[in-house]
Order: sequence, then C-alpha cells, then structure tokens
Amino acid sequence: MTTPTLSPRQRHHARHALGLPNPPKGDRARTCRNRVETIRGTAPDEMLQAMADLGWAELVPSRFATASFHVWRLTRAGALLALADDETLDPEDFPQPTTEETTP
Repeated sequence: MTTPTLSPRQRHHARHALGLPNPPKGDRARTCRNRVETIRGTAPDEMLQAMADLGWAELVPSRFATASFHVWRLTRAGALLALADDETLDPEDFPQPTTEETTP
C-alpha cells in the first residue's frame, strides 16, 4: 500500500493555507491558520476540489464566499501531508481528534 502524497503544486497551496513557513514557537514551527480563498473555476480552485475529493480539503461556508470566490480549509489528513518534519499543527485550528473520530 502506497503512502498518499501531495503533488508539488498541492503542497504549495496547502502550505499557504496553513501559513507556512512560520517562525518556530519553541523547538518546532507551527501552522498559524487553516484557510485559503480561491476564485471559482481557476486552477487553484479546481486543484482544491480535487484535494477535497480525496478527503484532504473541504469547502467552507463563509461570509467571504461569494459568487466569485470559494473558501477552503484543509482536513487534518491534508494538513499532515503538507507538514515538514520540524513542523506541527496549531491545536487551535486542529484540535485533537475525539475517540469517535479515530475509531473505525
């Protein structure tokens, strides 16, 4: 079984959504947000839709979403794929999963 990976383009947009690179807090760098806006129908928008189809991103209802814009966020699975070895997720944007979320 192969480990899922992001394409270079997906990783670039995922890291942007997470606010990376970000200066370290303590010994590890940490994400500082989880949001990216795209113009509907553009290449980044279509790429994030493809990531959503894989469970790595999701469309977010937002007051910033309009007829022209989408607002996306990464799922925990998508965010983890975007991290470098010395980076971690901000628990404010990615709280620890509950037992129900981790039990098959």
